[in-house]
Amino acid sequence: MNFLSRMSIAQKLYLIPIIGTIGFLLYLGITTKTALNNVELLENARGVQFPALLASREALVNMEKVRDTLSAAVTTGDEESLERAGVFAEVTQDKLKEIGNVDPGLRTEANAILAGFDAYYDTAFNVSRSMVDGTADFSKLAQKSAQMNSAFDNATKRL
Repeated sequence: MNFLSRMSIAQKLYLIPIIGTIGFLLYLGITTKTALNNVELLENARGVQFPALLASREALVNMEKVRDTLSAAVTTGDEESLERAGVFAEVTQDKLKEIGNVDPGLRTEANAILAGFDAYYDTAFNVSRSMVDGTADFSKLAQKSAQMNSAFDNATKRL
């Protein structure tokens, strides 16, 4: 504060708007940086996060449709339900691949979920087909069902 006592009154009066201008410029810089960060976050949400969320939601819905359709095929003995389950499985696989295409950072996780779903679908389809055809090996059915349910639960939890 010693430097203020050495200044003239005119210099002290000029110092007030200079300090105000410096403070305003500092505020303006911080506000601009924050606004640019917000724009970047919103663009990421619009271009990456939201499409990935939509694809994951559709994949989850189709996973459940696969499970329900295979269950209905076993209950009714309908081969057309097995074909419909195949269509739902393809849609699920496409949506999981789409997640990786939208955001390369999510590709490894989406591929892991896809591998889990493929393991589920292969087991579930084979079990369902064998039950519809009447060629099911009931001695291994409990083990395959547990494996199938575990793979489905893991895939849906990760998704």
